[in-house]
Amino acid sequence: MSRSTVPLVGRQRELATLREALALGDTPPDVGGRVVIVDGDAGIGKTRLLREVVEQVRAGGRRRLLVGHCIDLGDSPAPYLPFREVFDRLARDEPAVVTALREQLPALRPLLPRAADTGAPPRESDPTRLDRGELFAAVAAALARLGAQHPVLLVVEDVHWADQASRDLLGYLFRRARSADPDDVGAVDIVVTVRSDDLHRRHPLRATLAEWSRLPAVLRVGLQRLPADDVRTLVERLAPHRLADDELRDITARADGNAFFAEELIAATAESGASAAQLPWHLAELLLVRLDRLGDAARQVVRVAAVAGRRVPHTLLTQVVAEVGGDQAGIDAAVREAVDQHLLEPSASGSDYAFRHALLAEAVYDDLLPGERTRLHAAYARVLAAATQASAAELARHAAASHDLAGAYAAGVRAGDEAMAMAAPHEAMLHFEAALGLASHAPPDALDPALVTASAVEAAVAAGHIQRGRQLAEQALRQLPPDTAPRVRAVLLFAAALADTAGETMPETLSMTTEALALTPAEPPTTFWVRLAALHAQVANILGRDIEAEQWAHRALQGEEALQCPGLASQAQHTLAYLARRHGELDTAGDMFARSIEVARATGEADAELRSTFALAQLHLDRVEYDAARTGYETCLRRAEELGRRWSVWAVYARVTLALLDRHAGRLDDAERRLDVSVAVADDLPADAAALLTAVRLRVLAARGDAALLDELPRLRAAWAVEGRIALYAGFAALELFEHRGDPDAAERMIDELVTLLGPLWLDPWFLARIEYSARGIAALARATVSAPDNTRAALAARGERLVADGRTSAGQGFLRTATLGAEGQAWLTRLEAEWARLRWLTGVDAPDADELVAQWQAAVAAFGFGADFEQAQSRARLAEVLRAVGRPQEAAAEAQQARRFAVRAGARALLDQVAAIDPPARARAASTTTLTAREQEVLDLVSAGRSNRQIAQHLYISEKTVSVHVSNILAKLGARSRTEAAALMRSQTEGVPSS
Repeated sequence: MSRSTVPLVGRQRELATLREALALGDTPPDVGGRVVIVDGDAGIGKTRLLREVVEQVRAGGRRRLLVGHCIDLGDSPAPYLPFREVFDRLARDEPAVVTALREQLPALRPLLPRAADTGAPPRESDPTRLDRGELFAAVAAALARLGAQHPVLLVVEDVHWADQASRDLLGYLFRRARSADPDDVGAVDIVVTVRSDDLHRRHPLRATLAEWSRLPAVLRVGLQRLPADDVRTLVERLAPHRLADDELRDITARADGNAFFAEELIAATAESGASAAQLPWHLAELLLVRLDRLGDAARQVVRVAAVAGRRVPHTLLTQVVAEVGGDQAGIDAAVREAVDQHLLEPSASGSDYAFRHALLAEAVYDDLLPGERTRLHAAYARVLAAATQASAAELARHAAASHDLAGAYAAGVRAGDEAMAMAAPHEAMLHFEAALGLASHAPPDALDPALVTASAVEAAVAAGHIQRGRQLAEQALRQLPPDTAPRVRAVLLFAAALADTAGETMPETLSMTTEALALTPAEPPTTFWVRLAALHAQVANILGRDIEAEQWAHRALQGEEALQCPGLASQAQHTLAYLARRHGELDTAGDMFARSIEVARATGEADAELRSTFALAQLHLDRVEYDAARTGYETCLRRAEELGRRWSVWAVYARVTLALLDRHAGRLDDAERRLDVSVAVADDLPADAAALLTAVRLRVLAARGDAALLDELPRLRAAWAVEGRIALYAGFAALELFEHRGDPDAAERMIDELVTLLGPLWLDPWFLARIEYSARGIAALARATVSAPDNTRAALAARGERLVADGRTSAGQGFLRTATLGAEGQAWLTRLEAEWARLRWLTGVDAPDADELVAQWQAAVAAFGFGADFEQAQSRARLAEVLRAVGRPQEAAAEAQQARRFAVRAGARALLDQVAAIDPPARARAASTTTLTAREQEVLDLVSAGRSNRQIAQHLYISEKTVSVHVSNILAKLGARSRTEAAALMRSQTEGVPSS
């Protein structure tokens, strides 16, 4: 990072914040672990502020400074680019240090300069050769070891251009800041800059940045526009001569608080000799005025550099200038002129150059004529193709831009292989898909596009884009010519089946693996045949064909042994463990899952590891071992993050299950945070994963009694047939709301729709969720019965009889995943019988006596005591209703009070309404005993003043969504049904007047 000659004007508060956060005044070696994110609009002064910090660090001389930059490479980013730059510079400046790191940390070698690593590169065909968790741990350990020698400041600029893998690695380091582990990053300070105006609604960093900001070690410093006085001061200091007052006012106004705009306006004024009023308004035009002041050679150098992006290595720049016929002898003078004119800036090491601002590079590039761009991109492609250390992603970009489509295809395939080798499946998928778009231009000796499609499918599944992978495979299979080689068709069938097993597996999936096996010789066994046999066993297991699954799993393991490739058939080991679980051998299954995890991790089989980690957590959940289950799901999420598979199906399922456990415990806020789908606009979040998270979030809204969930249902319906769980959880949410409303017609229509869809999808008309469906349908009938005419009650009871019969059949005949019905299934079966008893009591059809009715509900309360606190509280409220109905008011009040306490703590407004209907004074007691937070009290005061959510948000400088959450919590705590009632209840508490 070069030193700045531009004065720092203003920003004293932000600079003081950075100095304090980074302890620049006193930096003892044992202090570190601070993370600062500096964000602001382009040109607002992020880099200049950071340079001030860097200069102070350099002046202190007690820290090792490491700097990396992210570069805009479009849709085909090279993974870990800023970290490669950091270690490249370190290798040049301190080669002995990098040599030691290479020897001590083998997993770090993919990020080290190839000249410093003489080992053979990993095979491009093996997508599992690098464990991303090991790579991340190696980076953290390397930084820690550097920090043990000298305190380290790691600076990463322009993270808005970072690839997904680099963002994940930064998040990993941020979460391990302030750690006491000697191999962690506790002794390293990290500063990153982000261009906030680039974070459009679909930008992948937008949600990630919000997650980072919540980490305890992270301080976020946002740079706002400079005040007009500071801009005026800056203009006065930069102007080479005194400006007229009207010029000064014009430039200050047009800079609009942006220091870079102000600098460029002044520079253009000075260089053109024109008045400020005559200058072009658009900044790009102003930048090009400066470009026009250069000599021909310097102008050519700047234009060549712009084609590379914001930053270009010196060697690459000189080679490309020579390639396009530039004056090689005069290149140093030309670069010097560009540097002197402040268009380019050398790095501290002098090994590369960067534009003073990304907008400079963009303006110069946009000014190139189409033919110029093509020729310069072609020159870059030729130079990179001849280099041994060139990034395939960069080569693919230049080849495509120069219309060398055959070269772009080959480079794109290599870039995808490299990204998979670096545990960056999302980036790999993008590269493979880009290559497939050029498949018609593939050279004769290139990889068959059908095999590239298979690689793209595997990358898509690893990244969680299951539907995209399935579509790619199905389209490729339809387009295969009749004379396709058996091997190629088998590979595509394997890829299609792999995508199916990550979503909804159907009998057709088994047909695909069966055909692929018929096309692939079993003798001698190959790595592909073993993987295919293991997948076939997995599909058979999912479809309930236990004998076939066990046979093929053993055959796959035998093939693995014959090839002496441990871990190749780890998926088969998982299948055998699952079969043991289904047959009730839970201890054996647990041991086998644990072994499968161990083998998969040791051999880099990422999918098998995540699948088995999730399955082991599920096993703990089945055994009602909630702490162990939570640990297992959290481990699954963490490993998915480390392996670059944040949105893989198992990571999403783990997130969903953790949110449901939060809901069970009444931690609705925690569940909503875990399910926040504001990240759904991120490019790396698959649409089906976003839909599943939204469906589960509807269950949380239902628990809050929020009818807005019904507005979301139509938008989710299209995804129901794609992923049955989306329909399952959305259906649960809708039925809970219909139960609360007492709308049995809507409830029964929803149940019929769900059964019609999910029965064929899951190959089982009596799937276990129908127990809960039936219980909630009967509850809606019971609620409707209270106000129904006497002559309709028998018909309501008959409708309930059909539902209870369906629930009982599902419990007895459903395709059970274990030998016995689990704790949750037993609890819902008990609740079903209790709801049926209550409906019979209310309709008078085969009515139970009072003692039997109470006993049924007491059993339901007890049945949910395994940890399903929310359902237990709902059952307790129903028990209170029953006790009150049979003339036991004191017991009813005691049960209602327990249910109310839980509902207040959870913010469950629907449950509070239920309790209030049982015990009307409860709402007044809630108002008199509830303590609102300071923020909630502010919101309630504004609600009482008649302000809307938008007005409250503007007044308190928070989002409308946050206001809505606060209002929901207030209503829940007070047991109020409306904003007006909440205000009245609080007035009655503070003024001592009746709320009614």
